[in-house]
Amino acid sequence: MSLGEGNVEVVQFNERFCGRKIPKKLNKPSESMKIEDTSTEAKEFNIKKARYEIMRFGISGFDKERQKQDKIALAIRLGAKPPKKEYTNYKILMEQKKKLKEEEKAQKTDQYILKQLKGRKKTHSKKRIK
Repeated sequence: MSLGEGNVEVVQFNERFCGRKIPKKLNKPSESMKIEDTSTEAKEFNIKKARYEIMRFGISGFDKERQKQDKIALAIRLGAKPPKKEYTNYKILMEQKKKLKEEEKAQKTDQYILKQLKGRKKTHSKKRIK
């Protein structure tokens, strides 16, 4: 090409179609129906939500420790996993079990002694006449 020539070739770029179709929005009436459905649901009294709000309001009246326990219980009722049990040392756990066994044994002996002291109730049996 020389400086004197004014012929310029114009090339036009056309984007290749990749197979993606633009969805046409012909379903506008169904979207408006969805909006109307949600508005009617809002007007309708929802017992589950009301029950949940009442439970939350009831929890707010307790002290902090009780609130924490009740919130955990409420979460479990709604489907949450319960918290893991606290770790205790094996030796301490065995001592606690041993104390519980001793207490139960002491209660059983106390009950046995009370029964011995009290004696059996006298029951009047009616003799049958033949």
